Amino acid sequence: MNDSLEGKYSWDLAFDLLNEKDNSNQIQKMFEEIKRRRPFDSYIWSFTLDENNMALQNYGDLAVVMNPQDTFESLARKYTNSDFENMNTGNAYILPLHVVYDYQTQVKYLSNTLDIWLDSINSGNYGDYQDASLAMYLYSLVFKSPKYHQEEEIRYVINKIPDINGNGYDIKINGKKKLEAPFLPSLCSEIIVNHKADHVKNESIDTIQTKVKSMIENYGFNNTIVRKTDLEY
Repeated sequence: MNDSLEGKYSWDLAFDLLNEKDNSNQIQKMFEEIKRRRPFDSYIWSFTLDENNMALQNYGDLAVVMNPQDTFESLARKYTNSDFENMNTGNAYILPLHVVYDYQTQVKYLSNTLDIWLDSINSGNYGDYQDASLAMYLYSLVFKSPKYHQEEEIRYVINKIPDINGNGYDIKINGKKKLEAPFLPSLCSEIIVNHKADHVKNESIDTIQTKVKSMIENYGFNNTIVRKTDLEY
């Protein structure tokens, strides 16, 4: 997915910290400029560390358990050249990340980076300016509001090198830019049916489990285990 709201939290926090350091119109204008100037067309594939995570049940009836290393390597094979040679439009840098929810950690990194950014403006150090600007962009892909900490999210960030129009998407669905990631039997070890499935056509969780197993076997997922959640409700 490519969700602009994902980065908003970190940029808003950085702006608040910047106002405490230097709230001049020129600095605020420069900050807004680097916020708009995206070096990549970035996409996020989100997972959770907890297979029984109730905080994510609003997103669907099933939890898909995938091999993290194999998933990372499949993305790298599709989007990244060997040894990062001749990386060009359409290629991408894949970053496996553990989302940071801790507010104090976020403030520490953003504040230190903003200090470097402001010093680089005063000293005319373009290299530090570029590095600090890129760091703040990367933080926007890592930091998330503490109120979502129960998601325990890990994610793959796919930083696509955009075309001349700033786009790197593979396909549009309902007007939203998406990438097409490999979803192969070798990547998916389990599918867990949660209790929300009980409410689908008033069918029992056991019936849904049987139907899912039959469906995925039609697509070659013969070794993927389909089981019910460990949660009682």
